[in-house]
Amino acid sequence: GGKLNLVNMGLTMPLPEAVFDFRLSLSSQQAVDLSMDRQPRRQQSLNYIEETVTAVDVSDNPSLTGVMDPRFVQFAQTQSLRFKQCGWSHVDLSLQSLEHLFILDLSGNQLQTFDLSLLPTSLQELHLEGNSLKLLHAAATDDDNKAIIDFPHLTLLDLSNNQISDFGACNHLSCPHLKTFQ
Repeated sequence: GGKLNLVNMGLTMPLPEAVFDFRLSLSSQQAVDLSMDRQPRRQQSLNYIEETVTAVDVSDNPSLTGVMDPRFVQFAQTQSLRFKQCGWSHVDLSLQSLEHLFILDLSGNQLQTFDLSLLPTSLQELHLEGNSLKLLHAAATDDDNKAIIDFPHLTLLDLSNNQISDFGACNHLSCPHLKTFQ
């Protein structure tokens, strides 16, 4: 798989269409790395499309204020999404269609609430540290207080350096393989 590396590029919203346009000839072993010269490196000829992207890192772009761009969900094979320090105030985009997503890193943003029902059950690591979180909830289960939010593969949940006063959804959270909770 390939990696979309947009770390520390000074990106702002709305993101340019070029970020999501993979009609390029790239090597399957190379990452789509726009961070150095802002031009994709071209190697062997191969149809490099959204389905081959397994890692997306948009970290350290603090001017991406607002919300996550919905076009990130097009990367159906993504295993890792990293959006550290992007200045986001909330995430309201469902990631449930990303059935292969193992790592979601939203640390160092400005999130005040987070809806756990937006996440796929495949998740193994959830990094929410260093936000301004006050509430964890699950919109899909808010009407039914007895519903269980199940993350059967989650091994790491980092909520450190937040101001959580209401764990709402965590009262009905099932993470049988959780090893690290901070």
